[in-house]
Amino acid sequence: GFRLDGCPEFEEWQLLTGEWLQRKVVGALHFLVRWHEQRGELDRARDYAQRIVELEPLLDAGHYHLLRLLALSGEQNAALAHYERYRRLLADELASEPPAATASLVAQIRRGELAPEVR
Repeated sequence: GFRLDGCPEFEEWQLLTGEWLQRKVVGALHFLVRWHEQRGELDRARDYAQRIVELEPLLDAGHYHLLRLLALSGEQNAALAHYERYRRLLADELASEPPAATASLVAQIRRGELAPEVR
């Protein structure tokens, strides 16, 4: 919330730095999603994927992670409901559809091909 009135250079620096930091945070969250998933810690991975979605709601990668992790956790209905919300968001905000890879993942979930892993 810090401002320097009458200093557009500072405002520009602040905006660019904020965007750069957000990209770094999102990158770290992606790493944490993969790290926890590899260790079978799906709940932790899902929490980080949810945070990506909150920070970057139009970024497909976060939704893809979240959909996959919900399905692997046995929450196929929650995954499908999330996909519908995501699909509507993209339609409303960008007049577009989710990428083919995400649509393919959802088709797998609907067919029951992505089920909880037995460890």
